[in-house]
Amino acid sequence: MTDSFNYITFSALLCASMVSCDLDVVPPSDISTETFWKNEKDAWNGLNALYAELPGMDIWDEMYTDNAHSHKPWEGPYELVQTNGITAGNDFGYGYSTVRIANNFIINVDKCDISEGLKERMKAEARFFRAWQYLQLTTKFGKAYLFTDVPEYNAPYAKRDPAEKVQAFILSELNEIAEILPDEYDGSYLYESSRITRAAALALRARAALYFGNYIEAEASAGKVISEGHHSLFRVTSLNAAQQQEADEMEKYIDFAEVGIDKDKFVKGLFSYETLWHKENANPGNPEYILTREYMADDNNCDWTRYTYIRPSQMGSGYSSFEPMQDLVDAYWSIDGKTLPEIPSEETRRARFADMWMKYFWVWRCANCCASSRPASLDNPINNTPEVGRSRR
Repeated sequence: MTDSFNYITFSALLCASMVSCDLDVVPPSDISTETFWKNEKDAWNGLNALYAELPGMDIWDEMYTDNAHSHKPWEGPYELVQTNGITAGNDFGYGYSTVRIANNFIINVDKCDISEGLKERMKAEARFFRAWQYLQLTTKFGKAYLFTDVPEYNAPYAKRDPAEKVQAFILSELNEIAEILPDEYDGSYLYESSRITRAAALALRARAALYFGNYIEAEASAGKVISEGHHSLFRVTSLNAAQQQEADEMEKYIDFAEVGIDKDKFVKGLFSYETLWHKENANPGNPEYILTREYMADDNNCDWTRYTYIRPSQMGSGYSSFEPMQDLVDAYWSIDGKTLPEIPSEETRRARFADMWMKYFWVWRCANCCASSRPASLDNPINNTPEVGRSRR
């Protein structure tokens, strides 16, 4: 009891002494508008804040479409968007923080003691991120509030601008900054190799125009990226032993002569796309990479959700959170690259799924389980999932 009383007394005296003092709660070294925006280091730090806004994974948006589905409600309320059920109580990325950071940089970088050419290039980079964010806003919500200043935090609510005005702003901005940004950087301080390039601005403009249904502008911007020759498709020229084995096995499923396809080109095309994502090729020097978000090479700096959220649990630490839908499969051309495949009937897909379930899931999971837990029927494998869940014990 005495110890408790002494503790309470000490706490009360400490609080009283703190209240009686005139504490300076803001550290003198803290960054402020008055002390910042002086030199090239400030400009560098201010611009890098925008690079932190670049998203690392965009597969979440697929859940809003008929391409994919998430059966776990805690992953996100995707069905709300599909059924037009969103309200002001839902956060679907309707934010302007990136726009505000970009505007703040563009306005204040003029105070820094750096060359006019460097200022113009840095402003172009900031304008890229502003256009990027407006593209996210207008593709999701249509209307958006266009502003190029830095409003006060207590500023009154503003009306959103029409989608057509936002779209025109995006295309105009990206067209202008593409004429300012360089084709590449030398990798030195202030000229790091992963910064926004002319090709990145043109590629984003092509994507935006495509989303807006402006196919003429989309083709024009994409055509410049292709014709100017700074980027090209990543290609493998030879196969390793494992790839060659897979290539030989493909003949079991594809009659290359019947469909008139060059097997060598087809196989190398597949492995070119696969190895594009491998560690040894995942760097800014890859000719196919136009804009990348890089991570430090350690376990705490990676885009781990890209793999674990998609990967099935049978392969280890997978969540199977995102499943591709039949609509996505149906959107792909046949192997000849010219025609759409014939869509299998529901009965055929059900039979194939049952076969896959037995070959790849049941056998793997139940190798060491008792046979009594095997489902009596696989006519509808989905209805038997409780039985499978029981076998996991």
